[in-house]
Amino acid sequence: MPEFTNADFGAKFRVPDRPTVRQQLAYFSEAGMARGKEMFERLWLGALALAEGWECELLPDPKANLDELTDPKVVQLLLWAGLVVEAHMNRLEEVPKVSSPPS
Repeated sequence: MPEFTNADFGAKFRVPDRPTVRQQLAYFSEAGMARGKEMFERLWLGALALAEGWECELLPDPKANLDELTDPKVVQLLLWAGLVVEAHMNRLEEVPKVSSPPS
């Protein structure tokens, strides 16, 4: 299970290495079609749908009400988390290269 850490935010969490179909649907329900002014919030919500074992000094409760927070570092944290999970989900379809055996 991949673990993502960011020392600047004191953050650590895991996501499934091979999310189930249900987990993938939950992710895409939140993050799918993330564009425009909602893009980064939706990527964060998608990450939150998959995140396990959330530990963070800056944001101990990942489900905190974003309308009540004002710290710009929280914005940076949510951007980071949303983007690393998006990159992970995009890599799921990559097929590992297999080298051919020597002749």
